[in-house]
Amino acid sequence: AVESAAARGAGAAVRTAAIEIASRWWARVLTLARVSPETPATRALTPSMLGEIAWRLARIGEAVFVIDVPPAGPVKLIPVWQHDVRGRSFDPAEWRYHVNLAAPNGTYAMTAPAGQILHVRLSAAADAPWCGVAPWRGARLSADLVAGIETQLSNEAGKSSGYLMPHADGEGGPNIANLQADMRGAKGATLLTPTHQAGLGAGPGAAPPPNRELRATRFGLDAPASVVQLRSGAGDDLLALYGVHPSMADPKAAANTLREAWRLLVNLTLEPLAREIASQVGAALDEPSLRLSLADARAADVVMLSRAVHSLTGAGVPVDTAREVVGL
Repeated sequence: AVESAAARGAGAAVRTAAIEIASRWWARVLTLARVSPETPATRALTPSMLGEIAWRLARIGEAVFVIDVPPAGPVKLIPVWQHDVRGRSFDPAEWRYHVNLAAPNGTYAMTAPAGQILHVRLSAAADAPWCGVAPWRGARLSADLVAGIETQLSNEAGKSSGYLMPHADGEGGPNIANLQADMRGAKGATLLTPTHQAGLGAGPGAAPPPNRELRATRFGLDAPASVVQLRSGAGDDLLALYGVHPSMADPKAAANTLREAWRLLVNLTLEPLAREIASQVGAALDEPSLRLSLADARAADVVMLSRAVHSLTGAGVPVDTAREVVGL
């Protein structure tokens, strides 16, 4: 997906692995949502469209689309890559939007009333209700910390790397200028450098260092363990902020841990998010009964859900009620 201007303007935080992992989890689960009722307007809520809404909410806190209602054919939602909200009223229905739409050969600008715009906002602040707030902005210090560490490591990883091997014989040994040039161009190679006995520029016949083993010394990226641990810990905090348990980004996590993490993500984070999206989208599309069901996402945990139904029915709860309670 192409980042919107707002996402690019958010800085390095949205380019960290933790926020992208969380954003993709939100998007993946929302693509599984069942849309009801099915009407000409709600057919615009395709899986990819729901995923894009969730992805944008996670990264920039809002998702803006132009509602295109052609004389014939289905309703379309056109993604807006840049927008500006104008209006003197506190009533959102009175606002007007200046938007830019992206095309392969340029951009198209237009001004539209609020009724022609779908603007899904997450955690809008009271002093700026026309702006959504991404979760990471509430933990800006942690987000900037992770971004700073990853930027530093990325910059170091892009530099030259290799090994320096002491060179006991001064004959043919490199001088400082040549050594620096060789290091800049090194791609994992081993370079020869004079020992202190031979010295740079020493003549031939210099004696090798006595009783000293010649070992190659690495130069290039070698991040301290403390920095790696700090990045991991701060990244885990960001994942938790999005309701994503760190185990969901750990390839070595146990299956039972992942199942519990999945339950928490779907039931306590994305179910409320789906309801919030449905409320705002339903109002914009004039579909107040719009509902986004995550039953398909919960079905991934069907074994535990079935056991829950069995326990409830064993306690005297009617089977239909038990299935409704656990989401089946």
